[in-house]
Amino acid sequence: MNREQYQGPSAPQQKSTQQMHYLCADCGVENEIKPKEPLRCKECGH
Repeated sequence: MNREQYQGPSAPQQKSTQQMHYLCADCGVENEIKPKEPLRCKECGH
C-alpha cells in the first residue's frame, strides 16, 4: 500500500452549537441555553 493512497482517520468534526429556548417559570422571560449550561434565568436568576 502506498502512503499517498492511505488516508488516516480524519479529525473529529465540531458539533454544531445548538441552543434551546427556555421559558422561566418565575418571570416568563425566554432564555437561550447552550448544551451543558446550567438552567438559570438570565433576568431573575430563578
